[in-house]
Amino acid sequence: MMGNLRKSLLIFMRALVITLLFSGAAQARDAQHIFDEGNKFFMTKRYDKARANYEKALCMGYKDASVYYNLASAYSFLGKPGKAIANLHRAQKLEPWSKDIRKNLKTLTVLVYKDMRGLQNIQPKPALLKSVVRSFNLLNKDETAIAIVAFYSLFFVCLLARKFISSRFVRITVGVTGVSACIVAMLLIFIFTGSFYFDHFYPQAVITRATQLRTAPGEPQNDENSFNLKEGMVVEITSADDGWRKVALEIGDKSGWVKADTLERIF
Repeated sequence: MMGNLRKSLLIFMRALVITLLFSGAAQARDAQHIFDEGNKFFMTKRYDKARANYEKALCMGYKDASVYYNLASAYSFLGKPGKAIANLHRAQKLEPWSKDIRKNLKTLTVLVYKDMRGLQNIQPKPALLKSVVRSFNLLNKDETAIAIVAFYSLFFVCLLARKFISSRFVRITVGVTGVSACIVAMLLIFIFTGSFYFDHFYPQAVITRATQLRTAPGEPQNDENSFNLKEGMVVEITSADDGWRKVALEIGDKSGWVKADTLERIF
């Protein structure tokens, strides 16, 4: 009896795994088809339909840099720089090395800040640790994890190889290689964990609707003393209070409160 039960359970588990694999593959094909249809809409300048397809593909789990990049392009043509910049940042997170993403992001950012007196020539001044982590994060998460495993593997191989090498020069060379691999792996771990920490505890967001900075939540707009935030400005969320968010500008020395529905978190 127990043997039959175990056999039936094993058959059920195998069937379940096969079903999940096939359903996942089918959903991936459907998402790819929707993305391709979105590209056709984009090429015929039906940008709103393209946007809808790209967002649907993302909802189906097709989270690829090309989808975010094309979605950003569609939003740009629809006159929504905030949404465009947010999706370019997401694309850059997946492909940090892409020159096209970096170029388009810089172009849109310049357009956003070009009319802001006193801000257009100010460079971002994040804290030193945040600056190091975000500047040297040149790999996406999967690539970073693979690189960490590869460098630690090289370290242990070198450590083991030294026991079987008699030549002093070769032993020193292998030792230096192993130590260097270990240092690189530790640096990658620092960047990986630091990136996760800052994305979680100091999330960046993009202003998606022009608004004003308030000194306190619920404070009415004051055209004389308030600072205007343009759509597309990147801010850092530092605090939250009900339907309000306290933000600090990525560029310039400004901070204050805005309504939560006027911004969109990047990650």
